[in-house]
Amino acid sequence: MGALQVIQQQIEERLSGLGFRVLNTGLQLPYLTSPNQFAVIAKQKDIDLFFLVRANAYMVDKFGLFYTYDVGGSVKVVQGTGHELFTIQHANIRGKRSFRERTAGESTLAICGEGLFNLLTDEIVRKSSRDLLLRRI
Repeated sequence: MGALQVIQQQIEERLSGLGFRVLNTGLQLPYLTSPNQFAVIAKQKDIDLFFLVRANAYMVDKFGLFYTYDVGGSVKVVQGTGHELFTIQHANIRGKRSFRERTAGESTLAICGEGLFNLLTDEIVRKSSRDLLLRRI
């Protein structure tokens, strides 16, 4: 599983746990998709918010048998109208050292996903309290 899928799956599971209806459209929308495209897809599939995830994990250190990874990730939230609501970035998160390369990478992604999710929910609550969201959640 790639870096993007690990973080995306983590955010989807956490949003579902909060009571959001999460729909993975199966579309690979580019991070810089035009507002019109979002509006068309939102109308077709009854979507209120789009979450576009970007992540890049890379090995920064190999000391003996230990691997260490850094990851930079961001989530852009776009309303169904196509207007960007906000963007959250988490950069240079360092994971735990591990003997297994895959374990080291996944721990870093889990830390990044957790941080992005916490910032994401804080922003959603703040925007919702200001009536900036399209529909009440």
